Amino acid sequence: MAVSIGLHVSPEFPAMLQRIDALGGVLEADADAAEKLGRLTEDVARALLGAGVVRAALPQSLGGYEFSPRQLIETVERVSYHDSAAGWTMMALQLMTGTTAAYLDAVAAADLFPDVAGGDHALLAGHGTRPGRAVPVEGGYLVSGSWQFASGMAHATHIHSAIQVEGTGELRVLAMPKAQVNSSTTGMCSGCVRRTVLITTAPMCSSRRRTHISPRRRTRPMAARSTASDWSTCRQSGTPVGRSVSGGACSMN
Repeated sequence: MAVSIGLHVSPEFPAMLQRIDALGGVLEADADAAEKLGRLTEDVARALLGAGVVRAALPQSLGGYEFSPRQLIETVERVSYHDSAAGWTMMALQLMTGTTAAYLDAVAAADLFPDVAGGDHALLAGHGTRPGRAVPVEGGYLVSGSWQFASGMAHATHIHSAIQVEGTGELRVLAMPKAQVNSSTTGMCSGCVRRTVLITTAPMCSSRRRTHISPRRRTRPMAARSTASDWSTCRQSGTPVGRSVSGGACSMN
């Protein structure tokens, strides 16, 4: 697979800043309501996503704008000018969603990001520290753990979490549906998203293809992904998550 290592500078950047400024009044008007909710209002979140703020961090190969690092920083800066909490939330969603889209296996990425241009794609929140436990099983991992501080979780569809593979110690990052975990507010975060979220999950199974090696251990460019196409969709509680748990072992539903 050919990989381009040149820095992509998106021509969409000026228009992005204009769209954000056009939403400035809405962001400022809803800031107090967001403070009380502990998350962005639905109107603000929908408007920023519709403006393409998260799409800015997604690869061109999936339909994203693939902004350069400087463009992404200035995009967050412009949102933050109108509401700092909105800027933090969008930055977190950009980072987790963008790295997942870039690093996942091509088939798994296509499943989570089927129509980026049309707004049909996963949104990820979480972080890569305090890894959960991942026990290797056929086709994937039996995962359990507890993770803290998930900025943007209220607006996410999937969780971005670190896992450590039992037996090898390998660190990987897992993308799992938010419906498969428990989350609760545990405190306040002054000046950012105003709340800290604790995420926990009982043992559940996930396909290996919905994990990737921790970016800190990678040497290849973000745009590079494998082209394997043999990942299978399994279910737990009716939601695609990889493989489901049955009697302590994994089985297909």
